Amino acid sequence: MIPWDGRFIDGWQGKRKPKICQTIYSLDIEVTTLLRYPDRWRCFDPDMDPKETLKAPKAAVPYIWQFGVEDKNKCRVYYGREFRELASLFAQMADPKQKKIVWVFNLAYEFQHLIDILPPVSKMICRRAHHPIRFYVEEWNIEFRCAYLLTNVSLAVAAKQFTLLEKKSGEEFDYNQERSPLTALTDGQLEYCAYDILCLNDIIKYYREKYAKLQWIPLTSTGEVRKAFRKRVPPDYIFKIRKLVPKSALIFCLLMRAFMGGITHAMYLKVGRVLHDLVSGDMASSYPTIACSERFPMTPFFRVSPGKLETLNPDNWAALIHVRFTGVESRYLNHYILRSSCRRITNATMDNGRVIAADSIEMVLTDVDYQIIKECYDIKDEKIISLHISRKEYLPKVLIEYILELYGNKTSLKGVEGMEEIYRDSKNRINAIAFGCFCQNIIKSSSDYDYPTKEELEADPSLERGRQYWKSRALTLEYVEERLGELRESRSNLFAYQWGVWLTAYARRRLWEVVAALDPVKVGVAKAAAYYDTDSCKAPESPEFYAAMERSNAEVDRKLGEMCEELELDYELTRPKDRHGVPHPLGHWENETPTPETRYQDFKTLGAKRYCYRDAKGLHLTVAGVNPKKGVKALSCVDDLRKDMKFGYDVCGRSVSYYLDDMEPVEFRDVDGNVYRSTQKHGIAIVPSTYNMSLDPVFEALMEEGMDKGEIIR
Repeated sequence: MIPWDGRFIDGWQGKRKPKICQTIYSLDIEVTTLLRYPDRWRCFDPDMDPKETLKAPKAAVPYIWQFGVEDKNKCRVYYGREFRELASLFAQMADPKQKKIVWVFNLAYEFQHLIDILPPVSKMICRRAHHPIRFYVEEWNIEFRCAYLLTNVSLAVAAKQFTLLEKKSGEEFDYNQERSPLTALTDGQLEYCAYDILCLNDIIKYYREKYAKLQWIPLTSTGEVRKAFRKRVPPDYIFKIRKLVPKSALIFCLLMRAFMGGITHAMYLKVGRVLHDLVSGDMASSYPTIACSERFPMTPFFRVSPGKLETLNPDNWAALIHVRFTGVESRYLNHYILRSSCRRITNATMDNGRVIAADSIEMVLTDVDYQIIKECYDIKDEKIISLHISRKEYLPKVLIEYILELYGNKTSLKGVEGMEEIYRDSKNRINAIAFGCFCQNIIKSSSDYDYPTKEELEADPSLERGRQYWKSRALTLEYVEERLGELRESRSNLFAYQWGVWLTAYARRRLWEVVAALDPVKVGVAKAAAYYDTDSCKAPESPEFYAAMERSNAEVDRKLGEMCEELELDYELTRPKDRHGVPHPLGHWENETPTPETRYQDFKTLGAKRYCYRDAKGLHLTVAGVNPKKGVKALSCVDDLRKDMKFGYDVCGRSVSYYLDDMEPVEFRDVDGNVYRSTQKHGIAIVPSTYNMSLDPVFEALMEEGMDKGEIIR
């Protein structure tokens, strides 16, 4: 790692410079987060009252940057201490005849600090405000790209997957120390910084070898899948997708309202109790299975009379139903309707976000969800407000063939020496194509980084003329119509949004069929499912549980057989064998706890994404917002997971990011005793956080009410 001496060394070794430089450049920074406590600016203090920490002004001070330059197939790492030196470095890199690409692993983080030194930026691509994927600086002719969204894993994991290097552990750093550009760093700390760049350089080198040129590397992991699939589609495929673009903004908005995602819930009669000897069943490749076995909307939606719903065959017609139910009450003790999916609801009784009963509910549903609700709820009356239908067919054969190929590679190449790359790509792509590509809503509120208009300057005096800001565009009907028009002319769109709406609906149905078969009303509380999440179900071992999974497996085999027969595909493609010759049928429920040693000896849940279990290996914790490896250290047994439990700073592993856009000047004393003054205006302060377990009072009352009720239902 070489201190930067103020000169830029170009790593390009070719005779003729290409228009886009193929040298890999990479950037990383290290930052100190400071809080202004009553005594002084200093790092986070875990002994301070959390309320004081919350309200304390925050600052972020970069204290070292490191820049990688590929040189003769190696990477030279330069570093500097003053952050503003980077502006000089980039200015020296500027070449109007040759664009350079600088890779940053987490561009969303670095960009917030770079705002201080960046000239005007353009061509911003981002998922939402503060999360750029790519942007361009015309003055420097430099493009910045995010590597995290390309790999979709941490730098440490990406280094293991794509390089021969290993990211340093960071044990050399205590990040809760006041460091400044004046702070002396040890050789070990400098090596840690260097390896972040070396790993990033080799990751991008892997992708350059894969795609031949840096500019051809996709921006995201989903983009990788799209790029690979595009090579397979016949010429008429794009035109068929164009025809599936909704004819109006109204239909598209109805589709968005019908989209629900997966089911994640805990059976309220079992919440808060320690359960014993649970079995966990998991669906193998749930979304890829649905994509291959079910029929999807394959013609444009058109409006029909509401009375038409009674005569529609759901095997042949997809229905988009805007409906109002009155007098709704669940027949089961598991509840399907999600409160957040209701447009309007009156006088509802709730089960931790799911509807037990209501006087009236207005929703937009797929025919799949409509059938489920009609089966598991008593409804006094219903009114179909609008009905749109589309002919159901299998997805394009080329798409199903690709999914089956990926599943086959994922199954047959696992653990096969020399085939690690194909196995890894297939595993990543099958997950991305079956959910990420299908369910990506390409029309959503947009964000950009641009100058305020005259009207915006007049409306908000705090805005500065000549300075760029994050700007969001609301999802209005006019904007949706504009985007739909663009999609009808697009040559890049490969998937129809309605496929994702029905994909998740079918997946919910597969899971719900097992959950409903184990409802306490049918089998009693002792055998009922305790917890279910998207493609898995945890319940006491029982003949009913195994029978429900077998019925589901037989049904998916039947559907896959029908698909293969109609599309003239080999049925064996749905049952690839692993390297030991064992077949793995697509979509089968599998018992993840087949032996007493793997069973959940003890299990306790406090709701969705909140559970703990003990098996032969010890305790395991899943709580959204808590690091599982650190958080489990706060427990001695599963019963320690309680509603009033607090995960402290030491075990939570959770942090909160504060985006700072107008930091005041900061003067502080670093760990070496140096006094440093920072005038950085922008940055991200990352502050450790605690996590308090709590229960919604309404849900808690429901649990208490069910304590006695649950014991007598058989």
